[in-house]
Amino acid sequence: MEKPTFGLIKNKFFITGFITGFIITAAFAILLVSLYQPTPEKQMLKGTLLNWTPSVGDVGTIKWTGDTDSCGRYVGVSFYNDMTGSLIICRPKGRIISGSEVKVDRIADGKPCEDPPGGIWVSPSKSDKIQIPK
Repeated sequence: MEKPTFGLIKNKFFITGFITGFIITAAFAILLVSLYQPTPEKQMLKGTLLNWTPSVGDVGTIKWTGDTDSCGRYVGVSFYNDMTGSLIICRPKGRIISGSEVKVDRIADGKPCEDPPGGIWVSPSKSDKIQIPK
């Protein structure tokens, strides 16, 4: 039995062909993978910052208060972890003072003026800033 020789591997044409074949295969694989990638706008998160909603326990500051004849009192709260800084309309629990700090106490699905009412309820995060009627 003959002893194997590795003279072919040392041949410059073999090395050139191997490297060229490797580069062509890599380019074809990259092209094939890139064809099946979604377009960049499909990879972007759309509307996550614009449609941010608070979770129970989130803390924010009351920026304005308002009353309606049929649905009661509302407050506009700017939450600390909302990167857009938008005002979220919430329902207060108790008497409130504009500029005080509140936290989300309860979130219910539905429309605010329906029975049962839906919305986001906030309560004081510091008892000395908001007075709750007894």
